[in-house]
Amino acid sequence: MHVIGGLGARVRRVLGAGRRWRGGPRWGVVAQVREPLELLIPFVAHHLGAGASRVTLFMDDPDDPAIPVLEGIPGVDVVPCDAAHWSLIPGGRPARKLDRQVANFTFAHAESDLDWIAHIDADEYIVAPGGVRRLLRRLGARDGWINLPPLERVWTESDTRDTLFGGHLRSALPGGVREVREIFGTGMPQLEPSGLAGHHGGKVLAPVGADLTFRMHRAQGPDGEARIPPSEVGEIALVHFEALTQKHWTLKHLRQGLAILEGAQSFRPARRAVTLEIVHAPDPLAEAARQFERTYVLSDPVASRLRAGGHLRNMPIDPARAAARHLPSMPVDLSAAHLDREIDPILADTLEEVLARRDGTAPGTGGAGEGRPEPVCAGQIDSETGATG
Repeated sequence: MHVIGGLGARVRRVLGAGRRWRGGPRWGVVAQVREPLELLIPFVAHHLGAGASRVTLFMDDPDDPAIPVLEGIPGVDVVPCDAAHWSLIPGGRPARKLDRQVANFTFAHAESDLDWIAHIDADEYIVAPGGVRRLLRRLGARDGWINLPPLERVWTESDTRDTLFGGHLRSALPGGVREVREIFGTGMPQLEPSGLAGHHGGKVLAPVGADLTFRMHRAQGPDGEARIPPSEVGEIALVHFEALTQKHWTLKHLRQGLAILEGAQSFRPARRAVTLEIVHAPDPLAEAARQFERTYVLSDPVASRLRAGGHLRNMPIDPARAAARHLPSMPVDLSAAHLDREIDPILADTLEEVLARRDGTAPGTGGAGEGRPEPVCAGQIDSETGATG
């Protein structure tokens, strides 16, 4: 992508203003965000502490109050997604969030002066036991891309849930639907086909300068059609905190339920069915709590089987400690109780809106029964995302 004019030059300076490292490839992360500052601080601190030369944040809300705070952090580049920014993107501002994310990463990839950049979300944390820079140095220059496979945060029955970043990590099961049903049972279609409730396709770590086009979970050739197989290096992964707390997860599903009731289609069928079970339950909050427990809290027998197969591991990172170490001047409360208190009023308002839409009392609704759950085809996956995130 080529940009012209003073604004384009300004953005190039922003994307090229990160720290430089000696002795290896320079890498960074790119995320489009619309999260509270308290959740962005550990995300930024973790990746700077892991050796990222730059963390680039595209602020989906150009008036986000977090912008002036984030702009003051060395190694962080902030791009408000205002009208001036979208004027640089062919076609302007996409309506869908996913399309805006891809457009912003495509822009960052074209303008960056780093060697590699990753496209992730604010609830995802790159982990590489030997260090990302060391891994990239060993791989050398390439035209392909690296897949960042997801490790999904879960809890065992003995885990406490008082902090946002505790618990264990489960990885995708190689045996597909058969293995998922053997371990979790036949009544868990939301975990099919990989054993993960969130996305199972991973995210992209791409070499800057390579002739690639991007989707949310993969890279493609310059024509946008030919798929380039990713490098599966096995020494790097993406920790995914899809559910920070049960209330956080409930809010996600109520918002998705509202979107479905308003006609949205872009959800994995099994996930869509769970969302609609929540929305149409007599007590949506109680149903959400039940679905959360069965999806993210592992019984002792299930945890033992996953651990025996190498698919359950201890948490390798501590974003809260990273925030305290690397950004000590920005203390944040990363307790589950604090986040839940922040969520409570939003959750109440969203539930009220969902019930009004569901029961046909909201303006423009078609009456009760709209958006009733449809049959689920086990293992059927949305063509792009497979799930949210």
